[in-house]
Amino acid sequence: MGARNDRRDIPLPQVLDCLPGPAVVIGTDYRITAANRAYREQFSGGADVVGRHCYQVSHRYSAPCDEAGETCPIARCRESGEPSRALHVHFTPTGEQHEEVVTHPIPDASISSSTGRWTFANENASPSAPQTESLTM
Repeated sequence: MGARNDRRDIPLPQVLDCLPGPAVVIGTDYRITAANRAYREQFSGGADVVGRHCYQVSHRYSAPCDEAGETCPIARCRESGEPSRALHVHFTPTGEQHEEVVTHPIPDASISSSTGRWTFANENASPSAPQTESLTM
């Protein structure tokens, strides 16, 4: 039996909604290109966040985390081409929450994977106990 070609275009938000916790896809410009329902509910009270900068939504900053004195897993992921994580305090409609933020690069299909370049990253946030230092991968 040969391989079955069952390629379907599934909307990215629908795929992200299959994940158990908050998840977004973020471009190298820090703009959110897709967000699942859990992310929208946790960080924006359910409002749409697509097109907004991740640092505006989760930190209420006007610049990326690393420019505000924090470890930015998106910046580290962009520089290394490898997954990254950090502990952050995120703002939610119910107040501050400590989160472990994990990012994974999504390779640019139009560029050889050996270059390590990517155009988007997947970021997942999960509650974490308060700690004084950032986690690094």
